[in-house]
Amino acid sequence: MKQRTWMISLILVLAGSWPAMTQDTSETHLTAGLGNMAVVVNGGTERSISFIDLATDTALGPFLDGQLGAVGAMLVDVVVTPDGTTAIVSNFTDRNLFFIDLSTMPPSLLGSVMLPIFPLDLALSPDGRFVLATSGGGITMVVSVDVVNRTVISTLTLRGGGQAQAVAVAPNGETVLVADFMGAQVQVLRLAADGTLTQPPTVGSIPVEGRANNIAISPDGRTAVVSNTRTPDGMATSDTVTILRIDGTRVTRTGTIMGLPRSQQGAAFTLDGRRVLVLCIGPRPDQLAVLRVDGPGMVSDTGQRVNLLTDTTGFFGIDVVAVTLDGTKAYVGNAGFNGLISRVTVVDLTRTPPVIVGTIATPIPFGIAFPGAQ
Repeated sequence: MKQRTWMISLILVLAGSWPAMTQDTSETHLTAGLGNMAVVVNGGTERSISFIDLATDTALGPFLDGQLGAVGAMLVDVVVTPDGTTAIVSNFTDRNLFFIDLSTMPPSLLGSVMLPIFPLDLALSPDGRFVLATSGGGITMVVSVDVVNRTVISTLTLRGGGQAQAVAVAPNGETVLVADFMGAQVQVLRLAADGTLTQPPTVGSIPVEGRANNIAISPDGRTAVVSNTRTPDGMATSDTVTILRIDGTRVTRTGTIMGLPRSQQGAAFTLDGRRVLVLCIGPRPDQLAVLRVDGPGMVSDTGQRVNLLTDTTGFFGIDVVAVTLDGTKAYVGNAGFNGLISRVTVVDLTRTPPVIVGTIATPIPFGIAFPGAQ
C-alpha cells in the first residue's frame, strides 16, 4: 500500500510503450505570449519550467534553469493568469512564489515573494489579481498575494485548529474552498475585492467522507469535487470523493461517489462542465476515473478508467491534471515524489473510454497549467 511521504526519494520509473513525443529547446519555435501552450513545473530539484505546444504535443525548454530557487530547492505547482501573460510557481523549500513573464519569449523572471508558509497548492482568483497558497500537513494558514505587485495581501489562520492543505476559488471570485486533510472537512472562506481573506463566523466547515487532499470547482461555479485520499481516521486509503453544491456564497454537501480506485489525489473538469477526471493514486499504476456531471451538485461515476504511467505517493493539493479548453485532451504529470517519470502523459478524451495517445519528455513534471485550464 502506498503511503504519503514528505521528503524525497527520487525514483525514476520507465514504463509503457506509447509513442514518446520530443522536446525542443530551440527558441525559433516560440512566439510572444503563451498562446496555445501549457506551462509545466520541472519539479524535484530541476528548478525550471517547460512549455507544451498543445497542437503538436511537443515540449519546449527547459527555461529559467537555476533561476527559480536555491540549489536543492523544490518547485511543485503552477498557475497561469487568464490573459496568459504571467505564470506563478510555488517553491516549497524556499518558501517563495516566483512570477514569470510569458509575454516575451523565452520567458523571463519578474520577481518573487517570500511567504510565511512553505507553499504547495496555488489557486488564482478568476480575474488573475490574486493568488492563494496553502501548504502541507499541520499548517493552518492560507495566504493571499497580489499578482501585479508581488506582495502578501492577507494571511488567514483558520479558526478551531482547522488546517489548509489545498485551495480553490469559485468563478464568483468570492467563495474559497480549503481542504482540511486532518480534519476530514472543507473550510469555506471569503475573498474580498481587495484580496483580503476572511472566515465568516456564520459559515461552518463541511465534513467530508475522508481526509480531503484537493478540491476542484466546475467552470460554472456550481459544483465542487473533493478528493479524499484516506478514510477519516487515517487508517486506510479512501475510495470516495465528496460532492458539494455552490449557490453564491452558500456551500452544501450533496453526495458521495464511492467505489473509486482509492487515494484520490485531485480532479479536473472539462470546460463544458460535463465531465470530471479524478486522479486516483491507490492502484498500480495510477488511474484516471471519469465522472459525469448531471447538474449542480449532482455527479455520478461512469465506470470508465484510464491506466496511467505513474505510480506515485501523492501531493497535498498540487494540480497535475489539466484539460484543454476544447475538452479533447488531458495532460497528466507526476502526482508525488516517489515513482517519478520524466514525461507528461497525454490522454485522448474524445474516445470512450479515454485512452493514452502519447507521452511528452519533460524533466520531472509536476504542476501543469494554462489559461482557463481546469
